[in-house]
Amino acid sequence: EMLQHPTAEEIDPPCRLRCKRCNVVKLSKWAVRRLNGQLRVLTPGHGHHRGECDMQGGVGGSKDSDRQFVAEDSHVLTVLDHPQTVKYCQHNLLHRSCSK
Repeated sequence: EMLQHPTAEEIDPPCRLRCKRCNVVKLSKWAVRRLNGQLRVLTPGHGHHRGECDMQGGVGGSKDSDRQFVAEDSHVLTVLDHPQTVKYCQHNLLHRSCSK
């Protein structure tokens, strides 16, 4: 589970996330900190659940990626809440990208 990941931390105040497809707002109170200190807010890996997303007011679209959550503040960095997207090596690279 992501919340048990060693680099996960609770943030206050929570970050406002918006569904790209329907504009519904959710709050994320969890983030991961990279080795360089950079904080990235966790967003739901599968986006806004298809059954909850009513497609009103957003970009529309039929792909799952159209239902992803983005931070309302464009300066906030985000990352999907999937272990492969937050596991970094000692070189501060994604573990799957490190050649050593």
